[in-house]
Amino acid sequence: MTRYAVADIGTNSVRLMLADENCRPVEKRLLTTRIGEKLSETGGLTEGGMARTLNALSGYAKAAHEFGAPLWVFATSAVRDATNKSVFLDRALDAGIPVEVVSGETEAKLAYLGIGALEKLTLIDIGGGSTEAAKGEGGELGAAYSAPVGCVRALERYGSNPSDSELAALSEWLLDAKVSGGEITMCEALASFKPAGRVYAVSGTATSLASIFAGVTQEYSASAVHGKVVTKEGILDVLENLKKLTVEQRCAIPVLSDRGELIIHGGVLLLTCMDALGSNDVVVSDSDNLEGYLRYRLNRGE
Repeated sequence: MTRYAVADIGTNSVRLMLADENCRPVEKRLLTTRIGEKLSETGGLTEGGMARTLNALSGYAKAAHEFGAPLWVFATSAVRDATNKSVFLDRALDAGIPVEVVSGETEAKLAYLGIGALEKLTLIDIGGGSTEAAKGEGGELGAAYSAPVGCVRALERYGSNPSDSELAALSEWLLDAKVSGGEITMCEALASFKPAGRVYAVSGTATSLASIFAGVTQEYSASAVHGKVVTKEGILDVLENLKKLTVEQRCAIPVLSDRGELIIHGGVLLLTCMDALGSNDVVVSDSDNLEGYLRYRLNRGE
């Protein structure tokens, strides 16, 4: 019986998905390692960030072995952009864990594949180091873009308690950012997606906001958020309530935990994309690039 294990090295966290022979998730795990800390400042991965991430991968490799599956690992924005990424990749390989670094466009494609919807849709993925947008129909990807603006980068630029003017600047930063390839801005990329069709949102920002919107503030529940429609007004209400709390109080909310210090930034980035698409609501998906990478590898005949 074939089983699968996939790990995603994001800028803020490392996630694991264990899946059965039908590619259905059996379990998902998340560890906040913040491998992308200080990346905007130094251009490279810190020793601490690499060590925490390698430790998480080691534990995931053990879990995958016990589950009876090889571990497939991919890395996104932070590792992709780091000047010293070869150091990290070599250390992972020495530990018996090969890592595939994916491009920004591929990252968007993975999230699109993960949703698995056949309708005409636009995807928004707010990550720690980058924001992705993709559009497709009938399961076929039409276009995909990635901009190097995400929650962790925003946290390091504006701090954990950004003012309204700083949040406005964050929105402009995303819209003015050049997408991968450098030909157009994210604003122009999103404008090209109109009409957007159904808009889906994936990643920790979207699922965390949807959890709070649904009143689920303790342990994260995929069933409580997957497929949930969250309105722009609902997101604004959640963000306004979170702004009234201190960083410590936000981080003390179990469903947010360490994400409490950057959830405001992520929410603003999500709203910025929604506004650029002219969308008043999003469908939140717990299925994302973990499922997408599994399908991606299987489509390559692996």
